[in-house]
Amino acid sequence: MSKGMVRLAVDLTINERKLDEFEGIARTMIAGSQKEPGTLAYDFFLSHDRQRCRLIESYVNADSVLAHFKGPVVQELVPKLLGTASLTGFEVYG
Repeated sequence: MSKGMVRLAVDLTINERKLDEFEGIARTMIAGSQKEPGTLAYDFFLSHDRQRCRLIESYVNADSVLAHFKGPVVQELVPKLLGTASLTGFEVYG
């Protein structure tokens, strides 16, 4: 176990005919998150049928997670992403 590290697992179901838009937003989210201090990992994984997605995020500590939640990736891009997909699960570890 890593002391202080926080991981998030976010499950999404991609709306019909929205995969291309979803992937574009996801790429922008990855690029933005990688620039944030304290971000260790930020990766999207698509299911074989490309209808479901799991986002795995890792941060050095809770303060880094809170900064991410207040930043442009969450405040500006998550609402756009949710226009292309439905949130089906959200888990926090740490």
